[in-house]
Amino acid sequence: MKRERRDSGNVTAIAFPKKKKWTSGRVTVIICAVIALLIALLFTPLFNVTEITVSGNERVSTEALIEASGIYRGVNTLKANLGQARKRISTIAYIDTVKVERRFPGRVVITVTESQEAAYLPFIGNYVGIDAKGKILEIKPKGTVVDRPVVLGVTISEFNIGSIVKTPQEEQFAVMCQMLKQMEINQLTSGIAQVDVTDLNDIRMYLTNHIAITFGSTDNLNYKLSFLKSVITSPDLSGQQGGVIDMTNPERVTYRANG
Repeated sequence: MKRERRDSGNVTAIAFPKKKKWTSGRVTVIICAVIALLIALLFTPLFNVTEITVSGNERVSTEALIEASGIYRGVNTLKANLGQARKRISTIAYIDTVKVERRFPGRVVITVTESQEAAYLPFIGNYVGIDAKGKILEIKPKGTVVDRPVVLGVTISEFNIGSIVKTPQEEQFAVMCQMLKQMEINQLTSGIAQVDVTDLNDIRMYLTNHIAITFGSTDNLNYKLSFLKSVITSPDLSGQQGGVIDMTNPERVTYRANG
């Protein structure tokens, strides 16, 4: 390519280098080289899985998580299906969240958080343990002593460990999960014997010392629950057995002893 330049009446032609064209042959060579590199990486033992590490688990064994992942030592790291491994591990009832990562050249890291029992639901003579999201974790005989609240007002219509509770009381179920989440945040799950959401205009809670707590409706329920811990640990209630704490108006909480 030439461009003319005028200088004092003279015309000088300046030559510019031609741009290289990407020919189909050159593109084909590059594609073939990339494919050959990928094939080499897929079959080289350098990228074989030599170590699988697991963290965050207490209730589910490391061996069970590795087996569920479907990833094993010796498989090429690039061939390992991490998405499928996550799906398989997440089907374990006690697993809440899971992350599976490659760490080149030959390491796979599995990180989990486990679900914790937040409450129990009565079910045909047994107790069904659930987390704060309403996922079924386990089943225990009704005579078993449990250290989490028993929820009344939510009946189970379909039972499947690892799945969310199915119930005809959808509104009560939503309120139950809301309460369990706030109780978990405020560390209130111990010391509470029952939570009754049968009547959403008269929500009640019963402590292990037989004190009943009335919340009224769902209005300001999160605030009432966040305030509850300071109420039940108040020196005025120390050693009390039975009675009623009225929290229907959180600005004027009262306690009435039995008799």
